[in-house]
Amino acid sequence: MTGRLLRLFCDLRLYLLLDFVASARYVRERLGLSIRKARALIAVERATRRAPALAAAYEEGRIARPRALAILPVLSATEAGAWVARANAVTLRRLVDEVAWAESMQDLTPLSMPVAPPPGASS
Repeated sequence: MTGRLLRLFCDLRLYLLLDFVASARYVRERLGLSIRKARALIAVERATRRAPALAAAYEEGRIARPRALAILPVLSATEAGAWVARANAVTLRRLVDEVAWAESMQDLTPLSMPVAPPPGASS
């Protein structure tokens, strides 16, 4: 809930109505949160909007914020359930390593696919 409200507050730039020039300053001075924690809350909130499985797990307390943050780089709506399950099955360090591996595999996949010849080229 805090992440959702904080995201709306920042997206709508409501801090300007309170005479703060930046949301970071408001978060530090009025809410007593670190900027890092506020950004993490907002990042998880944004991810829950595109991955219903993560949203359900996060709201029900089945996945903690550090684990949710760890899987954000590889999260997709279709694979969110599997990543949430994996996040709860391994240690956080292992999860971070698996996400890094998955990211590197995503980067390599286009290179391993056959490239079509340019138009008009003879075969």
